Amino acid sequence: MSKITTRTLAWQAMMRLEQFTIAQITEESGGSRAFINRYIKALEEHKYLRQHPRVGREKLYQLIKTNGVQAPILDESGKILDPNVGRSPDRYYRYWQAMRLLKTFSVQEIWFCADAEMEQTKPQVFTRQAVYPLYGYLSALKRAGYLTGGGKNKKYQLVRDTGVLPPLFEAPKKHVFDFNDRSVYPLTGTTI
Repeated sequence: MSKITTRTLAWQAMMRLEQFTIAQITEESGGSRAFINRYIKALEEHKYLRQHPRVGREKLYQLIKTNGVQAPILDESGKILDPNVGRSPDRYYRYWQAMRLLKTFSVQEIWFCADAEMEQTKPQVFTRQAVYPLYGYLSALKRAGYLTGGGKNKKYQLVRDTGVLPPLFEAPKKHVFDFNDRSVYPLTGTTI
């Protein structure tokens, strides 16, 4: 599993917070104030952020444009490269948003709801092989305490909705990392 970058943690904090200061994002991401300051300035120049009146001595910012969950990249020249542009949202992001919307759902409902978000001209076919990643994700979320149900019941219920960013299943570490509350949830119990 690759290391989560300061840029990624900063972007996720910006997505999670309604309004924020450079100091808040520096604290949330663990990055240097100089890097966060450059990153926020570049995001503001590229119209991702809007500046609000100051709070004390700190400038207040708001995220106004997001093309996806992947953090835009700041290159050496100060340009922003957005990995989300020109691609559909990550499948786990779509699964998570469908779970948050439906609250109680079957595997098929999540699959078709997430597939509809892709706006494809040709819909995906619901086959065992195609839906395998979804089963693995549901199993991990259930074992980490996000879901109840499943199995013979066939319906799952979302019981831990921590925010907009999808929890990350880290199989080698046997846990789920939640970007919304920055917590690690170990996998317990049995698979679905």
